[in-house]
Amino acid sequence: LRNPVDRAYSHYQMEYRKKRENKNTFEAAIEDEYNYLSSTNKLNTPKTNYLIAGMYEQQLKKYHEFFPLKNILVLKSEELNTKPLETLNKITEFLEISNWQNWKLDKRNVHEHEYSKLSLNTRKKLEALFANLNKDLLKYTNGNIIEWF
Repeated sequence: LRNPVDRAYSHYQMEYRKKRENKNTFEAAIEDEYNYLSSTNKLNTPKTNYLIAGMYEQQLKKYHEFFPLKNILVLKSEELNTKPLETLNKITEFLEISNWQNWKLDKRNVHEHEYSKLSLNTRKKLEALFANLNKDLLKYTNGNIIEWF
């Protein structure tokens, strides 16, 4: 899982860059989605899912309907960037396969683009929103996700 605020902003930037988003600001785009969500019980929108895609607890519950929790490994994507070998070893241990001991890991981001920094005000509002929406996420992640907020 990726920090839901960063994920939403990156998603907006990609959609805007590819001309699939007509809102000129991230704030306008998420306001539209928030208004849509407030007026319906559906957890999808006709066009974008900037907010919905970061509602991880609901998504994990859907997987849990088909797989026992012990068969689901939840990791933060940031750990793959900051501690790649350790994170890959967590994955191989979970899958009960050989560890990645002698692999050379080159950091890559094939979709890296420059865009303006998210305003602090918007970030704080979204952190509060996602902290509330994902309040039960901790039990699914054994407490690993709390440092996002």
